[in-house]
Amino acid sequence: MEEFEKKEMIEKIKQYIENGYVEVCGHDLEGFPLYRLTDKFFELHPEIQKSLHVYDSDLMNSLWFKGFIDVSLDEFGEPYFSLTEKSLFWEISTEIDDDEKAMMYDIICYSNYIQENEGE
Repeated sequence: MEEFEKKEMIEKIKQYIENGYVEVCGHDLEGFPLYRLTDKFFELHPEIQKSLHVYDSDLMNSLWFKGFIDVSLDEFGEPYFSLTEKSLFWEISTEIDDDEKAMMYDIICYSNYIQENEGE
């Protein structure tokens, strides 16, 4: 990506944050911010929310079937996941594709964020 394109993208993200469409939800393992689309964004674009939900569900199911995560239900019937021993080697695994690796990265970053912010 060229320098001009990077600056343009950064400006767009800033605009989305200022308008309440995107929020910072933590930082990845390298310290870069993680962003989340807000309810305000999805109110304007419900079709995107549905598409993202289906896509993420497909990736989570694939990781579950391949043994990288376990999925259980809590007392309210809501699913929650945990990492398996196999997930320790997700970065070098040939069993998962790039999208699944990106999801594993997100899961691990999110898990670390939750652990760091417990009790706040």
